[in-house]
Amino acid sequence: MSVTKPTQIPPYADLGTLLMTAPADKGTRPSSVQEKMAVNSHLSWLKAVLKKDFQPDAAAASYCRIFAQEEDKFDIVRGGYMVDMDHMVTASSKFVLSVSTTAIPVSSEVTPAKQAEATAHALFNWPPRTAAPFEELGTDGNFHYGIRQVSKPMPLSGKSTERHWPSWEESFAWWCDGQTASFIFTKAPGGPTQEVITPGEDANQYWFTSPPKSR
Repeated sequence: MSVTKPTQIPPYADLGTLLMTAPADKGTRPSSVQEKMAVNSHLSWLKAVLKKDFQPDAAAASYCRIFAQEEDKFDIVRGGYMVDMDHMVTASSKFVLSVSTTAIPVSSEVTPAKQAEATAHALFNWPPRTAAPFEELGTDGNFHYGIRQVSKPMPLSGKSTERHWPSWEESFAWWCDGQTASFIFTKAPGGPTQEVITPGEDANQYWFTSPPKSR
């Protein structure tokens, strides 16, 4: 399944467009320790956010490819695997992950936002206490795109001063052209982290390669 180049949606900008677009070449197999760790992280995130029936199997790692500094911009891991007759196309940078697949068929009277929402609810294992509609932000040709409107959940203690840790479903964006549904989000775990997790392009430029040494 090829993924048509989508419209940019803030905050993903050029990074989001690149992740959701088929690459110009086939990439390389992971070889270094850093590349293998990136592939493992990519697959672990897919297993964490997708429902069991849509998770990558043990063979999925062999189909992952490394794209070091793709388009001279970002380190990216790409992969694909089959679920029944549907092709799951995945890609991630250090802090952002995208998933594309065949959109669930619905009535012609149903909006693309509802079609994307139906597909997402079939695929993703939403965390508890998050119920949110899909909002359409605009169109670009046959593409409709938007976000999932998620309100921050109330703290478990009920205290408004309790720190809120961002979670991946709070940054969820979607594209749908009636045939393919694509989703993208920031890989925020919803708990304490040692790194600042952001979809910003500077933070996602290097993952398994090293930045050039300043002179």
